[in-house]
Amino acid sequence: MKKLKIFYLAALALTIMYTTGCKSVQDMVNRASEVTWNVAPGVLEMHGEQVQITITGKIPAKYFHKKGILVVSPVLKYGKNEKAFDQKTFQGEAVQDNNPIINFATGGQISFSATIPYTDDMQVSELELRLTAKDNKGVKFDMPVIKLADGVIITPRLVKNGLGVDNEGFNNAGQYGLTASEGVKLPGTVVSTLKADIKYDLQKFDVKKTELTQDDITKLLNAIKADTTGNFKGLNISSYASPEGDLDLNTGLSVNRGKAADKVLKDDFKKAKVKLDPALLTASTTPEDWDGFKTELANSSLKDKGLILNVLSMYTDPIVREREIKNLSEAYEELKSAVLPVLRRSVFEARFETGTRTDAEIISMMKSDPKALTNEEMLHAAAVTQNLNEKIELFKITSQYFPNNWRAYNGMGLVYMNLNKLTEAKEAFEKAKSLDNNEKVNNNLGVAYFALGENDKASQFFNSA
Repeated sequence: MKKLKIFYLAALALTIMYTTGCKSVQDMVNRASEVTWNVAPGVLEMHGEQVQITITGKIPAKYFHKKGILVVSPVLKYGKNEKAFDQKTFQGEAVQDNNPIINFATGGQISFSATIPYTDDMQVSELELRLTAKDNKGVKFDMPVIKLADGVIITPRLVKNGLGVDNEGFNNAGQYGLTASEGVKLPGTVVSTLKADIKYDLQKFDVKKTELTQDDITKLLNAIKADTTGNFKGLNISSYASPEGDLDLNTGLSVNRGKAADKVLKDDFKKAKVKLDPALLTASTTPEDWDGFKTELANSSLKDKGLILNVLSMYTDPIVREREIKNLSEAYEELKSAVLPVLRRSVFEARFETGTRTDAEIISMMKSDPKALTNEEMLHAAAVTQNLNEKIELFKITSQYFPNNWRAYNGMGLVYMNLNKLTEAKEAFEKAKSLDNNEKVNNNLGVAYFALGENDKASQFFNSA
């Protein structure tokens, strides 16, 4: 069976991190942008007259309401038509139903596959994700539609003149077939975070002066104080106790460590005479940080870490877990010095947002100060410019500042194709291929060679696409 490939130009995977938990199902709608969605494979393929996708979603901690329900519906849109894949439903831990459960405290991973029958008019398409949140009373909350990708055929319909490509039965190719471009990801808001932590001694919650001089904490605090444009959007302090010892003791330790960290923050701002908006501050505590324990243990060089991880997987009761780990006396001594001290901490995470420049600003800066632009901004300038010769110049500028990025050369080749400068197009695509040997570039080289009348060589590239 021959396969038909559909290429996705721009997958959207933007995650914005928040630290407060959902108080209602409506909050899941308000915070929908926290979830990262992806589709695989990046190039959809027809197998046995079917198109299959796998949708994955990363749900952050404290997002999925315990009584919430989320219905995920992928839809392929093509022309004036659309075809829905089978939808999938997920639920919070307090919902009485049989759908996969997403834990409120830890979040989780959504993953499912779906299939639709292929039809010829799906060649140019876009994949949407439509989400509906519901509460346990059946009240529905429509969420923003997410466009996961744009799709076009990457192997053109060039079965003519004996050219063997992998799309059977199509004999109506244009002069050059269909070329594959690469989308530009220019988010409306750029989100960045700074993290720092304060470590505490065993069963202590006082902040040592040496902790306040660490580079990470001073960098974070100074960045917040230096913000005069409103880019600083919030700070969360998460305070923890390591999982050994009495639960009541650890609960008190985590709370008191949170208070101590909060005081350090406010004292620092008071000393600097900088006002800090209390509404931008949030906090959380974890009395026994088993998740952190597993992470630090997995990343450690302890020789018995596999044995300890097995203990964690066998027992869910924290008291039993601690007892069984302590029974591994030699391993426990290593834990006390290498893993547990790292868990006695308060973690500061500051969030900043900056807006993107307008098209006019970006194009102007391409001429006056290109080095101040990002690669995506430069590619965007070329994408929104209408004059083909000006596009070429903008792609050339981009390749000068980002010489190892194949997309500038691929874009340059596409413009040369439109200008009927076939040799220049082929050379640009070959440069792109030398930087990243991917399916789009191989497709475009096939189109260029076919247009130049070199069918054998074109066939080689189409078969690689």
